[in-house]
Amino acid sequence: MPEESFIGLRAYGQIDLDILEALVIELNQIFPFPITILEGCGSPEFAYNPARQQYLSKAILEDLVRKAPPGCKRIVGLTEVDLFIPILTYVYGEAMLPGQAAVVSLYRLSGKDTGTPVPFDVMVQRVFKEVVHELGHTFNLVHCDDNNCVMSFAHDLEHIDQKSDRFCRYCSVLFSDALRQSL
Repeated sequence: MPEESFIGLRAYGQIDLDILEALVIELNQIFPFPITILEGCGSPEFAYNPARQQYLSKAILEDLVRKAPPGCKRIVGLTEVDLFIPILTYVYGEAMLPGQAAVVSLYRLSGKDTGTPVPFDVMVQRVFKEVVHELGHTFNLVHCDDNNCVMSFAHDLEHIDQKSDRFCRYCSVLFSDALRQSL
């Protein structure tokens, strides 16, 4: 009997359990797979780049895939470290397009980079939107031109706060098609 497919959430470092539990509830409203909180890992020091004093998101994506348990349809890493890709100063998250893994950083979403923490509910909503966005990429969705769509590219925190946490009508159709192909 095949194992049931699920989406796994894995913390790298200290991530508040309340955040993970809130994500489980919210993600269950969008994705047709059970959401499971996986055993956490330590801080992703293997991805640290001393020249940039940041963490290479691609290295975390590769680690997530290597450590994904059987039946894990998609896996999302959550971390409090500052992520980058070589061509950008920083990223809120990154995903394999398409692929199995995505990673989201709470570093800038929580205000840690400015030293001014945002309220918990604002931070959780930002993390939720970024997780939905990055999971969308794993289902082969690209950035959307509709600024209200969760798949629109977030230039800054203000845009994340203003955009919806849902797919627009067009991206919903693409997501449904991707689901049918992946089942």
